[in-house]
Amino acid sequence: MLSADTRVAMADKKKHKESATIRFRELADGRKSIYLDMRVDGNRQYRTLGLYLLPETDMVTKQQNKETLAKAEKIKEETIIEKMYARAGLDDRSFLGHTKLVDWMQQYYDRQTADEKSEIVRLGILRLQNDIRNFDPDITLEEVDLDFANNFAEYLRNRDAMRATSTGKLSTNSVLGSLNTVSAALNYARRERIIHRNPFLDANFSSLREQTHVGFLTPSEVCRMMDAYCSKPALKTAFMFGCFTGCRYSDIMAMKWKNVIMDGANWRLEFNQVKTGEFVSIPLTKMAILYLPKYKKSYSKERNVFERIEPQAIKTYLARWAQNAGITKHLTFHMSRHTFACLSIEAGIDIYTIGKLLGHRSIKSTQVYSDVMDGRKEAAVSLLDKLDLLKDLFDDDTEE
Repeated sequence: MLSADTRVAMADKKKHKESATIRFRELADGRKSIYLDMRVDGNRQYRTLGLYLLPETDMVTKQQNKETLAKAEKIKEETIIEKMYARAGLDDRSFLGHTKLVDWMQQYYDRQTADEKSEIVRLGILRLQNDIRNFDPDITLEEVDLDFANNFAEYLRNRDAMRATSTGKLSTNSVLGSLNTVSAALNYARRERIIHRNPFLDANFSSLREQTHVGFLTPSEVCRMMDAYCSKPALKTAFMFGCFTGCRYSDIMAMKWKNVIMDGANWRLEFNQVKTGEFVSIPLTKMAILYLPKYKKSYSKERNVFERIEPQAIKTYLARWAQNAGITKHLTFHMSRHTFACLSIEAGIDIYTIGKLLGHRSIKSTQVYSDVMDGRKEAAVSLLDKLDLLKDLFDDDTEE
């Protein structure tokens, strides 16, 4: 039975002439580009669909063109319905629930591109789109449920890794990262009022999580890195800034001067994290400001704060810099974030506050740093056992 809102929208359709027509534009290579000719509030607008008809030279191309026209008709109908809902003052867009998840990932990719998300984030979405296509290419947004979430997680766990790993399969953290990306795409669909609930939020993937080694620099190692020569000054500046703010590489590279709030002597960062979209506000310490590039009044607020460093070059520069500092640890840029968390714990800052500074959604994500520092304390205290004080005590008693 149709809802009252739907009946209103259908009645509205009878009052208005069809507002979208499929049209074609001939291209130089013989293809025909498909677009919509629309009437919006009395004004004519055009919308390119990114679909093309091919010269029909055989049965294969005829079938392809038939399928392409069907897609174009579907888009046209969705456009008309969406306009009807808008005229009726309805925000509900659940009629788009039959959109295939694999197609929605493309729309999510386009949204992230428009928001100028990092290339790494966008490439991850495209790789994930291919995984969904291989696993279940026909599942729609409204069909995604808890069973799909669990089964897709199992599929990812058993998929061969593209790069060499110890098991030949995707690492657990890679699987979790992919599942989080699907969840983010579904959250986007929820915000667009296409679905009412993100079923991935009901899934429990905690059993997948593996204990990750948290590499970090000690205070003395931080001082040695500060003092050592780095052949890429821009890298040194960005890495040390990460050590004193906890910012990720993606956030540092995306940071603009509008994100640096200079309020007298109290400076802070305010931005939405690239990875999670979560807003964070981070007070800047004197050490952080020391590694903040100098701001000039002539700079636009849209100007990037830090010089762009290509990810491929980071590993080499970090290794040379660490060698100059006499540090044998395998450094990664993300280690600067771990270092900030561990230094904060050592300075006595509580876990909750550190989690807020790092932009963690759950205190469990921050707890790992506390566990690491506790383990470090236990290891340090255990060194006292090597003094074998009890043995010396018993030896003294024997001599008496």
